[in-house]
Amino acid sequence: FQPCCQTPPYPSQPGQSNTGWPLKFPDVVWNDNTLVIMQCFDFLTVNELDCIELHAIEQHFGLHSNRVIVIHWDIGLDRFYSGPLKLVYFPCHSYDVIFQINQKQHQWQDHFTHSRNTIWQCLNGRICDHRRAIADILKNQPNGILSLGNDIALTTWPYSTYRGTENEDNWMRLLPLYADCSINVVTETIYKNPLGIITEKTIMAFLALQIPILIGYPGIVDHCESLGFDMFRDIVDATYDYLPNEIRLNQAIVKNQNLLQKGVDREKLLNRLIKNQQWAQHGWPQHLIDHYNSCVTEIANCLTNFEGLHTAKPSLPPC
Repeated sequence: FQPCCQTPPYPSQPGQSNTGWPLKFPDVVWNDNTLVIMQCFDFLTVNELDCIELHAIEQHFGLHSNRVIVIHWDIGLDRFYSGPLKLVYFPCHSYDVIFQINQKQHQWQDHFTHSRNTIWQCLNGRICDHRRAIADILKNQPNGILSLGNDIALTTWPYSTYRGTENEDNWMRLLPLYADCSINVVTETIYKNPLGIITEKTIMAFLALQIPILIGYPGIVDHCESLGFDMFRDIVDATYDYLPNEIRLNQAIVKNQNLLQKGVDREKLLNRLIKNQQWAQHGWPQHLIDHYNSCVTEIANCLTNFEGLHTAKPSLPPC
């Protein structure tokens, strides 16, 4: 077992070829009962052709790759990989964030019982191209709260104070802001890659009883729905979700301009917002555990079968 096999920092630099994460591998003495688990705690480097880290793992283990399980965060990773590695979706980072925030529920749950005075928020910590572009679009939009690293700093708890803190600490610090805004324009971590992750940025919108306008990699809105979340398609125009990178973020704002200007009727949506919050807190984490156990059982059944153990590409359902 190799926990957190990705070794930071992520090496990609603008203008340079992307080699993906440096990986740490366990020392393995192979026998008939050996199984290796590689836990990828962070996003993987996925392009239109393959996944760089999965290719590196397969190359490292060679003929033993059919007895290597990769725990990953990216949803739908099996669409970009068809080799012998066993893939299991389990977002360890998200699960941990929810667990930690749930431990402090008694400190934050009452913040969301009051009326809200601000229509939207868009908080951007680490600056990158798609977040800067969104900030340029929203900077003249009224009735909202916008931040962009230290370039557009929050008056309370600016981004410079976050470094070295945990996500649950930032959640507690920013409670008054989350509790005052009805809509959250979420600029997720991954934008240009064909696949990415759903992080605490989106989860916190659900926990805060907010309507999300979610901007990330192509199909991220669909993925959230596949995880069981209500994305309020009757309220939010999410037809931007699969548009090309060059126009997707702009269209997310243009198509929802009226929503950002006029806001929402929270009372009519409250039951749905509460269901999203409860699903994020309790339903989804349990679903993740159940799904993980189901995948592990499938893999165990395959590997204990002689044919499955020694075949390079055993037939397994994607997890």
